[in-house]
Formats: sequence, structure tokens, C-alpha cells
Amino acid sequence: MPADDDINTRALLELAAIKGQLDMMLKLLQEQHNATNRRIDDMNKSMDQRFDRLDSRVETLEDRERTTAIRTAATSAISAAVVSAGIALLKGVSGH
Repeated sequence: MPADDDINTRALLELAAIKGQLDMMLKLLQEQHNATNRRIDDMNKSMDQRFDRLDSRVETLEDRERTTAIRTAATSAISAAVVSAGIALLKGVSGH
């Protein structure tokens, strides 16, 4: 039968090995957690950049739409004035 000291020594060695494994598992979990957070941060930055570009494009489209609306209104007003002047001229020439 082995001596109690041998059993205690082997048990302590096994416990030390288990503690070492647990420490390594904890370290790996922390590294994985940090890597996951970095990936999430990178994804957030990428999405923010994409949304900023989209916002810029939408602002450009809105500005162009306003410019087009103003030009259309001005062209319509000028066309209406020309048609009205033409009608008035024709009425004046025909004597109505």
C-alpha cells in the first residue's frame, strides 16, 4: 500500500495540473472575448462609415431634387408667360 505522503503528493500534483489547465482556459476565454469585441468594434466602424456615405448621397440627391424643382417651376412660369403674351398678341392683332 502506498504511503499517505505519496497519495497526498500525487493529489497535489494533479490539483496543480488541473489549476494550470483552468488558468489556460480562462486566458483563452479572455482572449476570445477580446477578439470578439474587436470584431464588433470593427463592424460598428464599418457600418458607421457606410451610413455616413449613404447620408452624403441622400443629401446630394435631395439638393439636386430641390434644384430640379426650382428649375421646373421657373421654366413653367416662363412658358406660361410666353403663351400668355402670345395669346394677348394674337388677340391684339385679330382685334378681339
